[in-house]
This record gives sequence, C-alpha cells and structure tokens, in this order.
Amino acid sequence: MESWTYSESSLVQVRGGTQPTDRIVPMTLWTFQFRGGEPFTFQVPWNPLIEHKGSMSVAHILCSQATKDTIAQFAQDHEVIVGFWSEGQTKEQEAERVAMLGDPEAVYLTAKCPECFWFDPRLTDNNFCGVEGWDRGFQMAGCQVHERAVHDLFDCPAARWNKS
Repeated sequence: MESWTYSESSLVQVRGGTQPTDRIVPMTLWTFQFRGGEPFTFQVPWNPLIEHKGSMSVAHILCSQATKDTIAQFAQDHEVIVGFWSEGQTKEQEAERVAMLGDPEAVYLTAKCPECFWFDPRLTDNNFCGVEGWDRGFQMAGCQVHERAVHDLFDCPAARWNKS
C-alpha cells in the first residue's frame, strides 16, 4: 500500500537554498468516491488520513482545485475509478444567483419586498418593485392571472401608489 502526503506550500529560491512559503488558496469541500484499483492512503493538510482498501471508499476533503485534480490523478494512477463533486456553486450558478438576488448591499423599501409577487431584482436604480418598473401590460396580466399579485399590491406597506 502506497502512502502520499500533498502540501499546498510552494518552494521559492532564496540565496543558497529553498524556503517554503504559504499561499492563500481558495478551498472547497469536495466529496470523493474511490472504486476498485490498488489500495492506497494519503493525507492532505488539515484533513484526516484517507485510506482506500481497494473496494469502495468515500471521503470529504477540504482542498483547492489544483489539489483536487492531483488527488484524482493519483487515484487514476492506481487504477481507481474516481468521482468527485462539491456542494459549492459553480461560476455559472453564482452569476445566476447574483443576477436573481441583485446587489447584496441593496436596501429594500420594506422587509416584505423580497417575498412579494412584484419583487424583481433585475430592475435598475435600486427600485425592485414591478408595480413601478414593469410595463403596464405585464402588470395587468399579473393581476389577471395571479391572485397573489392583487393581494400583495394592496397589502404593500410601502405602497406609494395607494397613498394619494
């Protein structure tokens, strides 16, 4: 059984030798599934010892993208079928979340705004209200098709359109 330890530290050339330097590397919690192949053990810093006995093993490892790729290659070198996934967001998912939720620093008129039928984070100028920002045709269709649209329209605590 082969053992292996991986380090995120790099070595830099200094007068007369090398010196380790720590880098700040974005870390993700990965779930690995190892099946078949040769038995092995390895350890990534700040993680428990991982031991694969040759049948099936599952491990959770907090590491960088580069370390994940190294672990996958190490397993494949031992004829192990390896699968991995993360519970984190992909870049595409993060972009979609930001587009749907808008600016995290945005301030809404009321605490009810994000739950309202008329809430639309895609509207500009920090005005997230469809009553004020949507085309009149969309507003009418919303009221005709969705009961909640009418309810939220008249229940709005910031209803500037109902105050006159």
